Amino acid sequence: MSNFDNFIGCDEVGRGPLAGPVVSSAVRVSAQNLKSFKKICSKLSITDSKKLTTKKRLEILDFLDIDVTDIHTEKVYSRDLFDFCLDSKSPLVIDEINILQASLLSMRDSCEPFLGNSFVYIDGNKFLPEQSSEHDSKTLDKNLMEPIVQGDSKNELIALSSIIAKEFRDHMMERFSEMYPLFELEKHAGYPTKRHKELIEKFGPSPIHRKTFKGVREFL
Repeated sequence: MSNFDNFIGCDEVGRGPLAGPVVSSAVRVSAQNLKSFKKICSKLSITDSKKLTTKKRLEILDFLDIDVTDIHTEKVYSRDLFDFCLDSKSPLVIDEINILQASLLSMRDSCEPFLGNSFVYIDGNKFLPEQSSEHDSKTLDKNLMEPIVQGDSKNELIALSSIIAKEFRDHMMERFSEMYPLFELEKHAGYPTKRHKELIEKFGPSPIHRKTFKGVREFL
């Protein structure tokens, strides 16, 4: 791996919900900063976002000067030791190409600004698409990727990506809850809780519900 200038880790959140987008994050670290980056991750106990409380995730992001209320998708943000970029795919895209393909495409697009003599670590067991959703995208060869099952627990780059994506998506769903208050999205972030299912059945799906998902399509 010594012949790469940069290393990228990417992860997604939001494959399981009945509402809202799938969100991905990519974190890039230069080869020369990788050792220092790993030390910071160890100090902060960075791991899979699902293993951390909301309080702990926000403490980590605050230490790293990341405010999810003040960042956007498709934009590169730089910190002392790393850069990161977010991407999201809407419920319309999810319904059109299915959640697996939307998740992979979102991860691919979050990595797009960082490609070029970079090696990409991916959470899961799938390779990313060689091309992004943009016509002028760079090609990502499979030899430049390594899928890692449970990578968010094994790889610091993937782990930080999962934390950023998780908190960013939760904030998005809080904003959506103001637009669609009937569904109490701020409580479950669109996931298929019993209460959420009851509200879909009672009121019918909102514009941000995934129309092809079981638990939604029955009530169209």
